[in-house]
Amino acid sequence: TGRNEGWGITYHPKMDVFIVSDGSNTLYLWDVVTMQEISRVAVTWPDGSPRDYLNELEYDPVTGLILSNVWYEDYIVAIDPTSGVIKKKLDLEFVWPKKDRPKGADVLNGISVTNEPGVFLITGKKWPKMYFVKF
Repeated sequence: TGRNEGWGITYHPKMDVFIVSDGSNTLYLWDVVTMQEISRVAVTWPDGSPRDYLNELEYDPVTGLILSNVWYEDYIVAIDPTSGVIKKKLDLEFVWPKKDRPKGADVLNGISVTNEPGVFLITGKKWPKMYFVKF
């Protein structure tokens, strides 16, 4: 990546690429065979302002969007992988409010698809549980 860091990675089967994050507002598209960068996409809010600190990534098979948690925020953004525009902001503060968390368990940082369309498993660093959420 541009920062020589890898924060998140997911596979997009329709595009047949790995999509990688590095904590910036850039998504890197990698060839699945050579692992070489093919292109980059800048992630922005609909008004064009950048959204930095993209972290864990997951492909949503229902919408084709890329889900990313944002480091130290309690929300996930749903990103169009071709334009980079954020299509949805999914507020997850209700799952485990920061005021209820012990010190050190404050980072939402895990997204995984399940077998049920639209249902994801989320967790965080040092969180004792995983939560099913439907988007």
